[in-house]
Order: sequence, then C-alpha cells, then structure tokens
Amino acid sequence: AALGRIATRMQEIDGGATAVAAAVEEQSAATGEISQNVASASDGARLVVSVLDEVSGAATETRESAENVLTASQAVEAAAAELRREVTRLKDLEAIRRLIFDFAYAIDRADFETAAAMYEHGTFAISGRVLGGRDELLRFLADTVQTYEDGTPKTPHATGNVVGDVDPSRAAARRRSTA
Repeated sequence: AALGRIATRMQEIDGGATAVAAAVEEQSAATGEISQNVASASDGARLVVSVLDEVSGAATETRESAENVLTASQAVEAAAAELRREVTRLKDLEAIRRLIFDFAYAIDRADFETAAAMYEHGTFAISGRVLGGRDELLRFLADTVQTYEDGTPKTPHATGNVVGDVDPSRAAARRRSTA
C-alpha cells in the first residue's frame, strides 16, 4: 500500500511536472510571439519615422519654393508698377506735345476759342508773362495776334524743340516756335 501511494504520488508529481512543462512551453511560445510583435512594431515605427522625415523634407522644400515664388511675384509686381508709371509719363508727355502742336495749328487758323480752351485748367507763359486759364489767354490772343482781311494771321507756326516734364503733381513743357 505504501508503494501504491508513492506510485500514485509519483504519477501526480509527474502529471504536475508535465503540466508545468506544458505551461513553460506555452509561456515560451507567448514570449516568442510577443518578441515578434515588438520587433514588428519597432519596424513599423521606424517606417513611420522615415515617412514623416520625408514629409517634413517635402514640406520644407514646398515652403522654400513658395517663398521664392512670392519674392519673384513681388519683383514682377514692382516692375509692372514702374512700367505703368513710365507708360503714363510717356503718354502725358505725348499729350503735352500734341497740345503744343494743336495750339499752334489753332492760332494759324485764328481759332482763338479752341486755342484758349486748351488751357482751361493750365497756364500759358510767353515772353516772361504767365497767363492763367482760358479767359486770360483768349484776351491775350485777341489783343496780340494780328489777323488779315480773311480772318487769319497768315503766319504759320513752325514748332520744334519740345521739352516736357511730368511729375505726379504737375506737367510742364517748353518749346520754341517760329511764326
């Protein structure tokens, strides 16, 4: 009987040892699986960091490109504004030249009304005298330009050497005219 109990006890111990061995084996397998999962997660994290580095680099390049485009567009805008100012100035100078030639042509036809109307908002200087506005110029022309029986001065004006200046507040020109 004692041997039987020892044998039963040995079987119980053997069963327990087998169960422990199985549990250790299961634990070892679980640890291996966890180790693989940790390694896989680590690889995934490295991949995410690598992708984020690429995204960050691309964002930096995009920002730098945008800054370059902005700088270039500001330079183009400034150049366009300067070009507009210069074109406006040239148009103003051409308008002044046209005014001078049209004025001489009106005087040659004795059309003093048209000639004086050209200076409605300006001044006209002649021989050191400055005439302001249409009415004063009209009186001056009527008083000083000699006309003949046909109503014309018979003295055509040859106008040359027109020099003009334009700034934002005023425009001025001088010319030499021979009648």
